[in-house]
Amino acid sequence: MLRSSASTGNPEFKRVVDSLLLSVSNFDRLENRSAIREPLVVPVRVAFCDSPTRMPGFTRNVSVTGVGLLLPAACNEGGRAVITMERTDGRGKHSVLSECRWCKPFGESWMFSGWQFIKVKLG
Repeated sequence: MLRSSASTGNPEFKRVVDSLLLSVSNFDRLENRSAIREPLVVPVRVAFCDSPTRMPGFTRNVSVTGVGLLLPAACNEGGRAVITMERTDGRGKHSVLSECRWCKPFGESWMFSGWQFIKVKLG
């Protein structure tokens, strides 16, 4: 019978997890923040105002002033988009006109961008 070494606290798994947590910790230290952000992971769809491009992604964190997004491609700093965030309980979505304040690589295949909220979109 194959036994999971994760439940026994395998030192190799601990090194992997510690390494990942350290990389995120170092990344977060470099992020510019004007307000306290809370961790939040929900699906989003970004609709850019200056093009027909629509991009799926995920939130990483949120505050009353903005949101951090993980997206599969870079965003233009200063660009505006309507960010639609899905509720995970299936009870609707929230759309907010926002401006990209910064964008930087997050691993090899993703971009992390900071967005400042401008206006809640109704309807």
